[in-house]
Amino acid sequence: MNRPVPPPEAELIRLVREAAHITTAEAAVAAGMSKSRWSQIESGYETRGEDFKEVRGKRDTIAHMAHVVGIGPERLEEAGRPDAAEVLREIQRQEAAAVLPPVTEEPPVVEDDPLTPDERAASEAFIAELRRRRAQIRAREERERQEQDRRGNGKGISALGG
Repeated sequence: MNRPVPPPEAELIRLVREAAHITTAEAAVAAGMSKSRWSQIESGYETRGEDFKEVRGKRDTIAHMAHVVGIGPERLEEAGRPDAAEVLREIQRQEAAAVLPPVTEEPPVVEDDPLTPDERAASEAFIAELRRRRAQIRAREERERQEQDRRGNGKGISALGG
């Protein structure tokens, strides 16, 4: 049996992840899923013995994967996943709400905004990039911690056994 072709959203996620130099392990940790499941969704299949079974991510899974690698809702829609784009928009809304403190009073009126629209857009893009990099660092730290735990557990067992 031939390997199924990955769906467009899976190819987009793989392309963006590779362009950002994010490993599947780092991305999977940041998304809260296993590396094997990430790989199955990206490739569009899983193996069952000698057979290939087609795999397509659920809308929330695709949204979280897209969020980790920095894909916006519009690109998910272009890839044919408006359902996942809707979930991704909600993730972005929740993330923005968590970052900004609740407004308890009217903000002061600023006569002259110190930023032009282009400067504001550049600032927002910069902040988004910082968040993406923070997710990469957290994923890398988690991977290193898991590796240390594996090494530590292995040493402890061998020390007890001999």
